[in-house]
Amino acid sequence: MPDVVELSVDHVVSADGDSVVCVVRSLSGAAAPGISLTVAGADPGAVLRLDWIKRYERLVDLLDPPHNAKIALTGPAAAAVTAGARLVTTPDF
Repeated sequence: MPDVVELSVDHVVSADGDSVVCVVRSLSGAAAPGISLTVAGADPGAVLRLDWIKRYERLVDLLDPPHNAKIALTGPAAAAVTAGARLVTTPDF
């Protein structure tokens, strides 16, 4: 089983309906586009999909600790993504 991914949201860059772009710090695991995340403490059924990861404005395939990156997420929990929120992988990621 892969390591649990945990990301800490530093700040939100933009939000529009079911999508959000934010800057995060990787705390554990290795995040890759396509994984499913939830906002810790929010509805566990409200899943977000990681669409892309950018470091220094270049698309990358992986984000691991202790690096920061800009990421794009889509899903019904997009409004719950705020500065200080923790994003964690869902059990079936």
